Amino acid sequence: MSTIRTRRVPMALAVAATMACSAPLALAQTGTEGAPPDPVVHHAPGGIDYLSGGAGEESRSAMAAHARELPFKLVLSSASGEYVVAEELVVRSPQAEALTVRDAGPIVMMRLPPGNYTLEATVQGRTERRNVRVGSGAQTVDWRWPG
Repeated sequence: MSTIRTRRVPMALAVAATMACSAPLALAQTGTEGAPPDPVVHHAPGGIDYLSGGAGEESRSAMAAHARELPFKLVLSSASGEYVVAEELVVRSPQAEALTVRDAGPIVMMRLPPGNYTLEATVQGRTERRNVRVGSGAQTVDWRWPG
């Protein structure tokens, strides 16, 4: 019968070894040590691409890098200027519903064909609508939510 010998490893050594092994994986996922991952551009049916996020400064900076490809920007905030997130954002063209985003914002960047759209957002159970005309250039809509 063989005997298995075990040896205790100090906790600090075990934690250090785990961190050393996982650091290259984290670096590979983010691209830069300590930086958040790049935002993911979503491709919705109908050819509409969008990004949603921007709650933190780093997230807003990462999103700004996509401004040329996603020129329509919607900024959701309260009457006092604090960012808010919509439970749901629906973008409708005169022909049909073009896009639905759950947990949208506080910044949503989109590539929409030029035309007229109705934006419908629900924040804290309250739904509001805005009509917008999207042109061919960059455009920002600041949507202040009543208190």
